[in-house]
Amino acid sequence: MADDVITFVLDQRPVRIIFGCSKDQTSGTTFSGEYSGIAGLGRRKIMGGYSLPTQFGADLMSMCLPGFYSATGSSLNFHTTKWPRATSAKLLLNIKYPSFYFVNLYKVFINDREVELSPSWWNFKKDLTGGIFVDTGTVISYFPQEFYTIFRYIFREEVRDIPLVDTPAAGPLDTCYKEDPSGRELNFPVVKLYFGSVSPSNMLLLAKERVILHLRGQYCLAFAGWDRSFAILGSYQLQGVGLTFDTSANTLSFDIDACN
Repeated sequence: MADDVITFVLDQRPVRIIFGCSKDQTSGTTFSGEYSGIAGLGRRKIMGGYSLPTQFGADLMSMCLPGFYSATGSSLNFHTTKWPRATSAKLLLNIKYPSFYFVNLYKVFINDREVELSPSWWNFKKDLTGGIFVDTGTVISYFPQEFYTIFRYIFREEVRDIPLVDTPAAGPLDTCYKEDPSGRELNFPVVKLYFGSVSPSNMLLLAKERVILHLRGQYCLAFAGWDRSFAILGSYQLQGVGLTFDTSANTLSFDIDACN
């Protein structure tokens, strides 16, 4: 463990923080060689805890992740935000996982077709498993396999005149299309996430690079299924989106293209 002093620019207020320090984070299964560490940005706890929002006493945190292939840096602010907070989800506290940012996902559409499952699918179960949370440390988004199978089926049906490849480019990506050799731009469906209700004011619209990952000559659906009961909204879907975490109002706001 180590400590250091961080000074906030606006009021020149110094805060001494405690953080973990390690020599090798790549020998286990948690981190690969692509990562050099993590920033502790978990949800603020009123008592105890070492996350930065907790140590800063910050109920308000805002950030912007650059595009996946961008050369620009990201931004991170505490106690303030510069985004208009146009679309907001409700933050749901899960006492089993108190540092996670669970949100009230209600329904998912691909173009104008609903991925038909009861909205209760996204509620916590009796053992407090399930739900969906935002994790900027996870690259692509993951759905429980049962939901993902339906999601993938509708997505493939909505893709017009572009054949699937037999061998996807990498890892868990199982829905891939070969790029056009002439360089023609390919059009793919949009994904709409509704929080709380089906309303334009509660919709996060994902399109183009937030839906499709261009990799090794293929365009792959940047979502995957897994055998866990919860879902994760990852950083690939949130690139270029202004994110404002407000744990006093229990909201997470999404401002599309706020920082590209």
